[in-house]
Amino acid sequence: MYRMFTAAALLVVAGLTHADDALDWKMYAFSASDDAMFYLSSDIERKGDHVQVWVKALAVKKLNTVAPGPGADTKTLVDSVARLVAQKYEPPMATVSKVPPDQFLMIMTYEQMADAGLVDPSLKILYEIDCSKKLSRTLSVITPTQSLNATLPWEHVPPESTLATLTKLTCKP
Repeated sequence: MYRMFTAAALLVVAGLTHADDALDWKMYAFSASDDAMFYLSSDIERKGDHVQVWVKALAVKKLNTVAPGPGADTKTLVDSVARLVAQKYEPPMATVSKVPPDQFLMIMTYEQMADAGLVDPSLKILYEIDCSKKLSRTLSVITPTQSLNATLPWEHVPPESTLATLTKLTCKP
């Protein structure tokens, strides 16, 4: 399955355009609802033992079926993925959980697609994480149909959860 994805991913990447180099979305998990989860590594705010980080969910089905848009600069994105491969890029999620090396290309491709903004997120959440106490709270939730800006109560970060993976990745200095 992953070999088929690798071939398909290269074809998809060939048709994408990189929208904004300032955004650096990093994949950190797959959700139970078959979304690829990303955190905005280029915009993590640190205040003492607390971090604030945006996450977004992109449907894997949509990521696997994105068609190149008109006038897409295929060379830019292909070059970006090729550069990551040449640099032996290790996705951040592979530093805190087991990721088979044959999935690295898929993750690199998904990250480039997330940066390009070609798939509309099904969800965006702004989390605040208390790194020393392993607590989190939601500050903002945005879906395609609504937006909620309300600070929810602190909750423990469940072990072996996508939030635990996010905590491990974002609480590193």
